[in-house]
Amino acid sequence: MVAVFRALDRARRKAEETRRLLAELRAAHEELRRYSGLVRDLTVAEERARMARDMHDSVGHYLTVINMDLTNAERFRAARPEDAWQEVHHARQLAQEALADTRRWVRAMRPLRLQGHNGIDALRMLTGSFDGTGIEVRLRVVGEEPELDEVTELVCYRVVQEGCTNALRHSGATLVEAELSGDESAVVVTVRDNGVGADTAEVADGFGLRGLRERVAAAGGEVTVRSPESGGFEVSATVPRQPEVDRLQAAVAGVER
Repeated sequence: MVAVFRALDRARRKAEETRRLLAELRAAHEELRRYSGLVRDLTVAEERARMARDMHDSVGHYLTVINMDLTNAERFRAARPEDAWQEVHHARQLAQEALADTRRWVRAMRPLRLQGHNGIDALRMLTGSFDGTGIEVRLRVVGEEPELDEVTELVCYRVVQEGCTNALRHSGATLVEAELSGDESAVVVTVRDNGVGADTAEVADGFGLRGLRERVAAAGGEVTVRSPESGGFEVSATVPRQPEVDRLQAAVAGVER
């Protein structure tokens, strides 16, 4: 009988220990979910702040030159009317470029989770937002659709966004193809266009790609760029699948830098 009571007592203690561990696990899981939400909000806020600074610099440049053109036009209007009209024409062209640039920034600053869309749906909405810009953007998922966590989703979104925007602004491309794939170890997103290509050594240090490298590195990944001999330009990012806590800590480090 003593042995039976001892066995029952051990079983009771083990059951209590199991319940305690489960309660701690549930609490840790809930804390991790809150942590994930905080990381997402901080990352998006930092991204928008960076983009707002870039937009300010871009639009500010256009407005400065437009102001100079119109000042010259006012100065030339009596003695050199043809030159005055040339200045007005140039200012008009710059205003159109500034408007197009502003529209790109507004499109870029749309939230990922627009109207309940996230993951692959958010990427499809992003590629669809380039309709009517003069280039065709296609999104292809290779194999089984990879599950994207908050941090990886934002990285993939920005890679596709940067690749499409660069193609629109610099390459003269008519087609951009975005490809997403993944396995147990990593998620890979690649964007390639059929434009004129570029010197990878020159563009690698460009502000957009430099910022993209920093963003991907903060998630533990890396970016590669190349210009194939057949033409066009390609940017690819590989983001490793990491344990949840390690990945979130990496993302927080990227936000705080």
